Amino acid sequence: MIKYKTISAMAQETGYSEKAIRHKIANGIWPDGIKIKAPDGRILISVEGYNQWVENISGIKNMRESTIRAELHSDLTSPTKANNSSRRMNVIPIKNRVGS
Repeated sequence: MIKYKTISAMAQETGYSEKAIRHKIANGIWPDGIKIKAPDGRILISVEGYNQWVENISGIKNMRESTIRAELHSDLTSPTKANNSSRRMNVIPIKNRVGS
């Protein structure tokens, strides 16, 4: 049995279109355990990773949601990111507003 398959081969076997598979990859629905980049740059799908995703979709979904929450928390608590974001804010004092 082949451990990794191309997007085209997985589309034929799973019934998902190639577009749907690419969407799952691009949107992080399939984490790195399911997709892998071959040395020649092609994206391959782990058959075992796909099967685990199908059999335990709630676990994979929760893993993705946890990752998003952790990234958001990191952005909010990082002093560097917090300082940079406050510099980007355009604060206009009330007395200088147009029409005041």
